[in-house]
Amino acid sequence: SHDVKATAALKISFDEHEKTKLELAKAKDEVKELTTKLSHKSDELIDCSRKLSQSISEIEVTQKQLKEAKEMIIEKESHIRELMYTTDTLKEAKEIINEKENHIRELIYTTDTLNKKIDELGAQAGACKSKMGEYDTQLKKADATINASENKSKMLNE
Repeated sequence: SHDVKATAALKISFDEHEKTKLELAKAKDEVKELTTKLSHKSDELIDCSRKLSQSISEIEVTQKQLKEAKEMIIEKESHIRELMYTTDTLKEAKEIINEKENHIRELIYTTDTLNKKIDELGAQAGACKSKMGEYDTQLKKADATINASENKSKMLNE
Protein backbone atom coordinates (compact mmCIF):
# COMPACT_ATOMS: atom_id res chain seq x y z
CA SER A 1 0.00 0.00 0.00
CA HIS A 2 2.91 2.26 0.82
CA ASP A 3 4.55 1.34 -2.51
CA VAL A 4 1.31 1.92 -4.37
CA LYS A 5 1.07 5.39 -2.80
CA ALA A 6 4.72 6.07 -3.57
CA THR A 7 4.31 4.87 -7.16
CA ALA A 8 1.17 6.99 -7.53
CA ALA A 9 3.01 9.99 -6.08
CA LEU A 10 5.97 9.30 -8.37
CA LYS A 11 3.57 9.00 -11.32
CA ILE A 12 1.95 12.35 -10.39
CA SER A 13 5.39 13.86 -9.97
CA PHE A 14 6.51 12.46 -13.35
CA ASP A 15 3.33 13.83 -15.02
CA GLU A 16 3.91 17.24 -13.44
CA HIS A 17 7.57 17.07 -14.59
CA GLU A 18 6.42 16.29 -18.16
CA LYS A 19 3.82 19.05 -17.95
CA THR A 20 6.51 21.47 -16.71
CA LYS A 21 8.84 20.35 -19.54
CA LEU A 22 6.06 21.05 -22.06
CA GLU A 23 5.34 24.44 -20.47
CA LEU A 24 9.09 25.21 -20.49
CA ALA A 25 9.35 24.24 -24.17
CA LYS A 26 6.26 26.35 -24.88
CA ALA A 27 7.78 29.24 -22.90
CA LYS A 28 11.07 28.81 -24.83
CA ASP A 29 9.12 28.96 -28.11
CA GLU A 30 7.33 32.11 -26.88
CA VAL A 31 10.68 33.65 -25.85
CA LYS A 32 12.11 32.72 -29.28
CA GLU A 33 9.04 34.24 -30.98
CA LEU A 34 9.25 37.38 -28.80
CA THR A 35 13.00 37.60 -29.48
CA THR A 36 12.28 37.45 -33.22
CA LYS A 37 9.60 40.14 -32.82
CA LEU A 38 11.98 42.20 -30.69
CA SER A 39 14.66 41.82 -33.36
CA HIS A 40 12.16 43.01 -36.03
CA LYS A 41 11.14 45.93 -33.79
CA SER A 42 14.84 46.72 -33.24
CA ASP A 43 15.39 46.71 -37.03
CA GLU A 44 12.33 48.96 -37.44
CA LEU A 45 13.67 51.24 -34.70
CA ILE A 46 17.09 51.41 -36.41
CA ASP A 47 15.33 52.16 -39.72
CA CYS A 48 13.18 54.85 -38.02
CA SER A 49 16.30 56.31 -36.39
CA ARG A 50 18.05 56.39 -39.79
CA LYS A 51 14.97 58.03 -41.39
CA LEU A 52 14.78 60.51 -38.50
CA SER A 53 18.46 61.41 -38.96
CA GLN A 54 17.85 61.82 -42.69
CA SER A 55 14.79 64.00 -41.99
CA ILE A 56 16.80 66.12 -39.54
CA SER A 57 19.50 66.58 -42.21
CA GLU A 58 16.84 67.52 -44.78
CA ILE A 59 15.27 69.97 -42.28
CA GLU A 60 18.69 71.55 -41.69
CA VAL A 61 19.21 71.90 -45.47
CA THR A 62 15.69 73.35 -45.81
CA GLN A 63 16.34 75.78 -42.93
CA LYS A 64 19.58 76.88 -44.61
CA GLN A 65 17.71 77.35 -47.91
CA LEU A 66 14.98 79.31 -46.11
CA LYS A 67 17.61 81.54 -44.50
CA GLU A 68 19.22 82.13 -47.93
CA ALA A 69 15.79 82.81 -49.47
CA LYS A 70 14.99 85.26 -46.66
CA GLU A 71 18.30 87.07 -47.28
CA MET A 72 17.52 87.19 -51.02
CA ILE A 73 14.05 88.57 -50.29
CA ILE A 74 15.55 91.27 -48.04
CA GLU A 75 18.05 92.07 -50.81
CA LYS A 76 15.27 92.19 -53.44
CA GLU A 77 13.09 94.38 -51.18
CA SER A 78 16.03 96.76 -50.79
CA HIS A 79 16.51 96.79 -54.58
CA ILE A 80 12.77 97.40 -55.07
CA ARG A 81 12.93 100.35 -52.62
CA GLU A 82 15.88 101.76 -54.61
CA LEU A 83 13.93 101.33 -57.87
CA MET A 84 10.85 103.01 -56.33
CA TYR A 85 13.06 105.92 -55.17
CA THR A 86 14.60 106.13 -58.65
CA THR A 87 11.10 106.01 -60.20
CA ASP A 88 9.94 108.83 -57.92
CA THR A 89 13.07 110.83 -58.80
CA LEU A 90 12.43 110.22 -62.52
CA LYS A 91 8.79 111.33 -62.12
CA GLU A 92 9.95 114.52 -60.40
CA ALA A 93 12.55 115.07 -63.15
CA LYS A 94 9.85 114.50 -65.81
CA GLU A 95 7.60 117.08 -64.12
CA ILE A 96 10.50 119.57 -64.05
CA ILE A 97 11.23 118.83 -67.74
CA ASN A 98 7.53 119.33 -68.59
CA GLU A 99 7.57 122.68 -66.73
CA LYS A 100 10.77 123.70 -68.59
CA GLU A 101 9.25 122.62 -71.94
CA ASN A 102 6.15 124.71 -71.20
CA HIS A 103 8.37 127.65 -70.27
CA ILE A 104 10.39 127.18 -73.49
CA ARG A 105 7.13 127.08 -75.52
CA GLU A 106 6.06 130.31 -73.83
CA LEU A 107 9.47 131.86 -74.61
CA ILE A 108 9.23 130.72 -78.26
CA TYR A 109 5.74 132.26 -78.49
CA THR A 110 7.03 135.48 -76.86
CA THR A 111 10.04 135.49 -79.23
CA ASP A 112 7.74 135.02 -82.26
CA THR A 113 5.49 137.84 -81.01
CA LEU A 114 8.54 140.10 -80.46
CA ASN A 115 9.92 139.23 -83.92
CA LYS A 116 6.56 140.22 -85.47
CA LYS A 117 6.64 143.48 -83.49
CA ILE A 118 10.23 144.09 -84.62
CA ASP A 119 9.17 143.48 -88.25
CA GLU A 120 6.24 145.90 -87.81
CA LEU A 121 8.51 148.49 -86.20
CA GLY A 122 11.07 147.93 -89.01
CA ALA A 123 8.32 148.60 -91.58
CA GLN A 124 7.23 151.71 -89.61
CA ALA A 125 10.88 152.84 -89.40
CA GLY A 126 11.19 152.37 -93.18
CA ALA A 127 8.03 154.44 -93.70
CA CYS A 128 9.40 157.09 -91.30
CA LYS A 129 12.75 157.12 -93.15
CA SER A 130 10.92 157.56 -96.42
CA LYS A 131 8.89 160.45 -94.91
CA MET A 132 12.12 161.94 -93.49
CA GLY A 133 13.63 161.72 -96.97
CA GLU A 134 10.59 163.55 -98.36
CA TYR A 135 10.78 166.19 -95.59
CA ASP A 136 14.53 166.54 -96.14
CA THR A 137 13.91 167.16 -99.88
CA GLN A 138 11.17 169.69 -99.05
CA LEU A 139 13.49 171.32 -96.47
CA LYS A 140 16.28 171.58 -99.05
CA LYS A 141 13.83 173.14 -101.54
CA ALA A 142 12.62 175.52 -98.85
CA ASP A 143 16.24 176.39 -97.94
CA ALA A 144 17.02 176.99 -101.59
CA THR A 145 13.90 179.18 -101.88
CA ILE A 146 14.89 181.10 -98.70
CA ASN A 147 18.48 181.50 -99.95
CA ALA A 148 17.24 182.72 -103.32
CA SER A 149 14.87 185.15 -101.59
CA GLU A 150 17.65 186.39 -99.29
CA ASN A 151 19.98 186.78 -102.25
CA LYS A 152 17.27 188.73 -104.10
CA SER A 153 16.61 190.79 -101.04
CA LYS A 154 20.35 191.57 -100.66
CA MET A 155 20.62 192.50 -104.31
CA LEU A 156 17.61 194.75 -104.03
CA ASN A 157 19.02 196.36 -100.91
CA GLU A 158 22.35 197.12 -102.55
